Amino acid sequence: MIRSGTMQVQLMSISTELPAGTMQAELSVDVAVLGAGAAGCAAAAALAKTGRSVALIDLHARASDEFRAEKIGTRQVGYLNAFGFEDMAREVLTAFDGVWVHRYGRIIEKKATREFAASYGDLVNGMRGALPPEVNFMVGRVDTMETGADEQHLGLADGRHVRARLLIVATGLIDV
Repeated sequence: MIRSGTMQVQLMSISTELPAGTMQAELSVDVAVLGAGAAGCAAAAALAKTGRSVALIDLHARASDEFRAEKIGTRQVGYLNAFGFEDMAREVLTAFDGVWVHRYGRIIEKKATREFAASYGDLVNGMRGALPPEVNFMVGRVDTMETGADEQHLGLADGRHVRARLLIVATGLIDV
């Protein structure tokens, strides 16, 4: 059940480290997704549900706790559920009924609609923790990129390489 009222903050931990000696020097996948924010995680989960092999690459193992919030509607919650994030959404999202739109210190519109909110960091970390096992979540910085009609090559700073048929860049505003 999604909580209404006060915001509940829950820290979720995810493991991003492989046991010693198991780091793959080269990974070949159908799709590589750069950026593991909300959009990147959603794309990776949706692609994995269709049977595609996915590498999800981000600079950080956890999203930061900077002050950012997400407000999403019932339609977007439906997408989270369809992508396999239903349990995470119940834990992280807070429901509220009504949105007041302010401009220049004045209320210009009141909407009586069900919406949901979460700290962006909690939402992203929750999504990362709920990724299907078919998604290879990799922490690292992409140093080199060669794109082509049939294959994309990504070189990470630590020497790992990713080959993919398709590349999705979902870096948003922070990691550009």
